[in-house]
Amino acid sequence: MISMPNDHQSNDFRDTFIKIFMEDLKLKVRQQHIYQVEMLSSKNPRRSAFVIIRSYSDFRAFFNKLVPTNFFYNGYFMIALISDTFLEIQDIFSDLWKLQIYNVIVIVEDGHERLSIFTFFPFRSSADCMNTTPVLINEFINGSFTRGLSNIFPNKMKNLQQCEVKVATSNDIPPHMVLRAMSDGTFNIFGRDFEIIDALSKSLNFKINFNYIGQYGCILEIRGIEGALKKVYENKSDLVIADCWLRINRMEMFDTSTTYFTDKIVMAFPPIPELTSFEKLFYPLSLTIWILLGLYLWVGISTIFIIKKKSKVVQNFVIGENVNYPYFNMLIGILGLQQNRLPGNNFARFLLMNFLILCLVMRTVYQGKLFQILQANMKHSEPQTLAEMQQLGYKFHAVEFYEELISSSLKMNIVSNGKYRFESTIRLLKENDKNGILEVYSDLLYQYNIKNLTNIQVCREHFLLIPIVIYAKKNFFLMQAINEKIEILRAAGLIEYWFLLSLSKEFENKMPNHPKVLTFDHLSGCFYIWIFGCSLSILALVFELMIEKLKTWIKRTEL
Repeated sequence: MISMPNDHQSNDFRDTFIKIFMEDLKLKVRQQHIYQVEMLSSKNPRRSAFVIIRSYSDFRAFFNKLVPTNFFYNGYFMIALISDTFLEIQDIFSDLWKLQIYNVIVIVEDGHERLSIFTFFPFRSSADCMNTTPVLINEFINGSFTRGLSNIFPNKMKNLQQCEVKVATSNDIPPHMVLRAMSDGTFNIFGRDFEIIDALSKSLNFKINFNYIGQYGCILEIRGIEGALKKVYENKSDLVIADCWLRINRMEMFDTSTTYFTDKIVMAFPPIPELTSFEKLFYPLSLTIWILLGLYLWVGISTIFIIKKKSKVVQNFVIGENVNYPYFNMLIGILGLQQNRLPGNNFARFLLMNFLILCLVMRTVYQGKLFQILQANMKHSEPQTLAEMQQLGYKFHAVEFYEELISSSLKMNIVSNGKYRFESTIRLLKENDKNGILEVYSDLLYQYNIKNLTNIQVCREHFLLIPIVIYAKKNFFLMQAINEKIEILRAAGLIEYWFLLSLSKEFENKMPNHPKVLTFDHLSGCFYIWIFGCSLSILALVFELMIEKLKTWIKRTEL
């Protein structure tokens, strides 16, 4: 409670007010503070105040103390005016509206325990905007309020009656706000941010007056404020919606809405090379399985080698009496061919059966998985984090706009932020397969789709999350209503839907999931193995011929 005059009349009025309002509202005064205007200074701004004044000149003394450090401008103010001059009430409302304060009522005592309550409605009709004329909304007569106290502070921002709100934006930030000239001379506007401001205008019933600027705006130490933000700073626009990031230096100069979209900055890099058809032959099984299979074969070969050094009885018991080529039979079992000579005793047959069952299972699993892998466009493992990319020798690049966001731990090459930024990104990624460049994820999505690109990948670790907000002039009267509507739009999933609507295709060009015809590219690895086997056969033939020739030559020399 703030009391301007400190006399018997104002004290009586204060006591009357407390008695009437607190009893009617069934409120208990937990702690009552009475200040003189000279004492108004606080580190914690107040959200509500009851002010007792005698005249308009007293109000001006209080008005001079209406600074953001003392009061929240979207708070609630009750002003008790001991005099009852209608013009003074209008002057009070006019001054408060200049500060964008609208949750205010003026209480005037007309007689003994008879009160009149006035407020103003800034938006009455499309032809009567910013109106501060006092309106009688309630009276206290014969011990009760004529209209109750449930709506003592009416919501004045739920319907702007088609009054104008000046919106600064950019006409060149696809896909968030896109302006297209039509053949009939008109313009078509679309994009996520346009859908948001259009939905706000319909739900709050205001008329949009767009102010198109070439860029969305930024705050620079040397050149100052530029773009759409400059229009708001100069009071030529009320707010700006243009994919604006939440930044500390902007928060100091503008009001910000709640976050309506969260974007991210990612590291883009050239695509990882695909597996060759030869590499795919080894991909169905993990390295551990290959090692275990190798050990199993090594044990089998070693066993045969050791048994061959033993007596004929041991060989017949383990390998079989009529099996002359155990190594060749082992190869036949691996390939799944028919065993022409089977061992005669049960123990040797049992060993052979175990080996054939293992080969059958592993061969079936391998063939099934290999068929899938041959048709898939599989790639080598890609880096998952920025630290991993650094270890692999990637060189990072970023446009100068991101320079202040980069920590000292990342070595970054700063490139100029020209008009054709994305074309520069493509060029850098084509120059070196170890180049990485910072980009906004939504921009990459959009460029991917309109250019139908497939030659970019992004690191799974996000470099930075970016809250996207609406900026408005300080203490903008509509900001609280805008925040409430944005929360509804977000909860309904409409903002995400509008963003995805601007992307006409999928981010990745996914191949349809149906059987494919196997081509030479799929099976070239098998042909490489066949050629390698033929080469070994020819070498073996040449080696055998050389041995035969050598034996013949030795016999001749002995004779």
